[in-house]
Amino acid sequence: MNDIRVMVTGPCATATAALMQAVADGPVLATDIVTDVPGAPPVEVGSHAGTVMGVASFTAGDGTRLLLFGTPGADRGWELVAALTGEVDVAIFVVDAHAEHTHAEAGVVLRSLLQTLRVPLVVAVNRCDDPAEARTLASSLGVPDGARVMGCQLVDPRSGRDVMIETLDTLLLSLDAVDRQVA
Repeated sequence: MNDIRVMVTGPCATATAALMQAVADGPVLATDIVTDVPGAPPVEVGSHAGTVMGVASFTAGDGTRLLLFGTPGADRGWELVAALTGEVDVAIFVVDAHAEHTHAEAGVVLRSLLQTLRVPLVVAVNRCDDPAEARTLASSLGVPDGARVMGCQLVDPRSGRDVMIETLDTLLLSLDAVDRQVA
């Protein structure tokens, strides 16, 4: 099987970077920007700067390599999300159950993404252990009933790996369904 391209996206402060760091085989390559205000010194990376894109890889137990493309959560990232939707095999949308201030933006972005996304989607609800709570939050954001939704704790690398396994399983089930339709 060729490399599987995975988009990891979601609003700011939902742990998309933590997911990538938890599962990456090596360091996450990040393209950072430094915010520059005319007449003021540049802002140090890490304070008000943002990652334009993160790239990492994850190798599954069978040797399948997932290439992870993380997008920034700020408004400037949604154009990148739109551009990537046609270039990836599967997408992960991360939302934080406790960051309620991000839910309205998450719903808008997710509904927009679902209009153009033509690949399977996994919704990872961070800081949530209750599958019913994860499904309720995802439904309130506009996730269709049949979409894969899972609760996770992305501070734990094992939980990040579980998200990757769920993502790979979702993609394989989708490919299997396509094969049955063609046959």
